[in-house]
Amino acid sequence: MLNLFVNGEGGLTTAGYALSAALLVLSILAGLALADRGGKKGFAAKQLAYCAMAVALAYVTSFIRCPTAGPSHC
Repeated sequence: MLNLFVNGEGGLTTAGYALSAALLVLSILAGLALADRGGKKGFAAKQLAYCAMAVALAYVTSFIRCPTAGPSHC
């Protein structure tokens, strides 16, 4: 079953990317549905900036690989 979503090199297949995108959309929709709509609406500029920096940092660190062995030996 996992071979459908991940190829032999550990990368995602087309079905893996589609599943990831679908999970992302479902997570966003669930967050919007569960969000508290009362009180203050929207985000402050500082909150959005911190969120954007956290997403950018997560994206950049996802490309870091261990120079020696596999990820279990880092």
